[in-house]
Amino acid sequence: MNGREIDAADSSQPAGGVVDRWARWFDRHRRLVAILLALLTALAAFGVSRLRLENDLGTLFRSHDEAALLVAELARDFGDTDTDCIFLIEGDVFSPAGIGGLRRLTSGLRKVSSVRGVHSLLDIPIFATGAIPTSLVPANADAAALVQSRQVALRHPLVAERLLSADARTTMVIAHMRRPAGDRFRPVVADLRRVAGEAMRDSGLGWRLTGLPPVRVDIHTMLERQQRRFLTVGGVAGFAMALLVFRRIAPTLIVAPAALLGAFWAMGAMGLAGEPVNVINTIMAPLVLMIGFADAVHLIHHMRHATALGVSPRSASMDALRRLTLPCFLTSITTAAGFASLATADVSVIRRFGLACAVATLIAFVAVIAFTPLMGGTRLGGRLGRNTPTGSSRRAMRGLEQLARLITARPRVVVGIGLAVCAALAWLASGLRADNQIRETLPSGSETAMAIEQCDRAFGGALRVYAVLDYSPSLSWDSPELLAALSDTHAVFERSDLISAPLSLLSVALSLPGSDPDARAALLPAVPNTVLARFVNPERRRAIVMGRIPDCGSAAAQPELERVAAALQGLESRTPDIRFRLAGSTVVAVKMTLGMISDLARSLIVAAIVIFGVMTLELRSIRLGLISVVPNAFPLLVAAAGLRIVGMPLQLSSVIVFSVCLGVAVDDTIHLLSRFRREVAIDGDPRAAVHRSFVAVGSAVLTTTAVLMAGFGVALLSELPSIRTFAAMSMVALAAALVGDLILLPALLVLFPDRRALDRISDPNVR
Repeated sequence: MNGREIDAADSSQPAGGVVDRWARWFDRHRRLVAILLALLTALAAFGVSRLRLENDLGTLFRSHDEAALLVAELARDFGDTDTDCIFLIEGDVFSPAGIGGLRRLTSGLRKVSSVRGVHSLLDIPIFATGAIPTSLVPANADAAALVQSRQVALRHPLVAERLLSADARTTMVIAHMRRPAGDRFRPVVADLRRVAGEAMRDSGLGWRLTGLPPVRVDIHTMLERQQRRFLTVGGVAGFAMALLVFRRIAPTLIVAPAALLGAFWAMGAMGLAGEPVNVINTIMAPLVLMIGFADAVHLIHHMRHATALGVSPRSASMDALRRLTLPCFLTSITTAAGFASLATADVSVIRRFGLACAVATLIAFVAVIAFTPLMGGTRLGGRLGRNTPTGSSRRAMRGLEQLARLITARPRVVVGIGLAVCAALAWLASGLRADNQIRETLPSGSETAMAIEQCDRAFGGALRVYAVLDYSPSLSWDSPELLAALSDTHAVFERSDLISAPLSLLSVALSLPGSDPDARAALLPAVPNTVLARFVNPERRRAIVMGRIPDCGSAAAQPELERVAAALQGLESRTPDIRFRLAGSTVVAVKMTLGMISDLARSLIVAAIVIFGVMTLELRSIRLGLISVVPNAFPLLVAAAGLRIVGMPLQLSSVIVFSVCLGVAVDDTIHLLSRFRREVAIDGDPRAAVHRSFVAVGSAVLTTTAVLMAGFGVALLSELPSIRTFAAMSMVALAAALVGDLILLPALLVLFPDRRALDRISDPNVR
């Protein structure tokens, strides 16, 4: 936590109470503590072995409202498209070499045991004359015949802009997959890629594979790689930071393992609880690592002060335990409260992330508060060395003293400017809008991410949206009334600025011979059931119209989807025997993204109530609790306004940042106020108290803020754009929190002193 600075020189009074009894028990039972730590570590190792990776993007927007339930019904009624693998074939498809490669691909895919069906333009029939269908691309077609097939395909209602792009340079081959046991798609996708590589050789065509199975494989591979990278780089960063802070190997050998132990226990707890690692909580390990590191730094800092005064390592470790257990616990509680406030979110993955990180923070506290004093009381603790300030630290202290004098000399000016800046930031932040794109959850530069972009360009969209038509028993599936309703729905989609390429039972009818709609409808029962089943389910009395929508983000899609939904409601008012609804995972995701703003506001309110309630109780001053609001609101306003300035929307990852940073950044405030409370009780002079607080706590605030920023900096190495956004925002918010606590807070304390409340404070336990 930030700012856990307890001056060993101010340790003359015993802590007493529960903490003192805990310290005495710890000292008497060190061997038992060591055994318990070993057992808990073994249990954590078992938990880590049970960790699984969640690569299903559907879980990000899992819900139980009507729209989400309708998506599940569509999968039941028209087949599960979540297992479809889509090949995007690019090049001169209608050349002899291109068609040869396409035939080899479809033939090879049908031989794969996990493939239950293949759909491509090679399967599309045409009715040149009469009702006898022929193949769109005849076998052994020469170059002239292929040119003719190309022209027919560009006009075919089941092919044009559905399976073949408008320029005929990109075609789509869909492999309908059987769901493998345990959803283990990696070998399945590997088989498909092997088949495609062999089939496309010497065809002159390029290809990419997309669909949910390859997306899940890409995410799974990325999560495995990212977890190793985060833990390795995070561990190295923690070790290097400890060496930089202490300049000796002995304290580093205590601090770094303590922080790693906390992170390891937290990951083990996730495994034991059955909570999988996903694209959101993958950041948890380095985050908890840095939180634990900051705790351990301050415990060692206290021990070094004590041993420098001639205290034995064992006594120094016990004194640190008595003095720091309560403040470390309180700051851990505030951080956990910031995380736990996310439990109020409607989005399941955010709720789970918040609760997991809240528990992980408390687990890390237990690991560090037990391991660090245990090791500090050994011979290793006798080699901690003196806390001799370096030239750079002395310059930093002089700078802090000068800053304190400048602030306390003109508190009204500082507070006035600070409040004006906060107002300007709030005005900027008010224009922030929620948005979400699928690409944000995919590894940058991955094949699946590039395939989605290609699909958007070639076919008008990689995502599906559905109009669901539930018709009454008075209508049949091939009735003119239903076909007319489908035609009206096609028109609604075609008038949309985003939705394109509507496809339905009407498209099948339009592909049949003749020009009379009734004559075409009469031929529909002769169409193979495998084709009809994609668009109509007579048993459920339900038909669908499929459309494509680009991955343009929820903000752009939301108004258009609302207009389309309203247009469908207008059709329903004119067609009482048919119910019209807009559906699909895209519709659910857009709806839930729009709720992120209210989620954010609700979680911040909950976090603020809990955190500032804890601070008011700890400081026993409502005024100090209210004063702390401004410096802690400042980093949140900076982060929100920063997003607006750089043109970035509010996304899943950035929603999390606000609650996380509120819990983390408030720790500086706790320690500065605690120190100020003790200092002002000496002489009742707020200005002098601010000066002394800066000297005692300021360097630790700078150090631990740097530690946390380094920890978040590790996440900048992530392959996920969303995690990189999370890391960058967190670093900006922490830097802003430093400004709030070292500039705004001192000015507020001088400008609004509460001498009566401060005089009543006599408890020296909270350091």
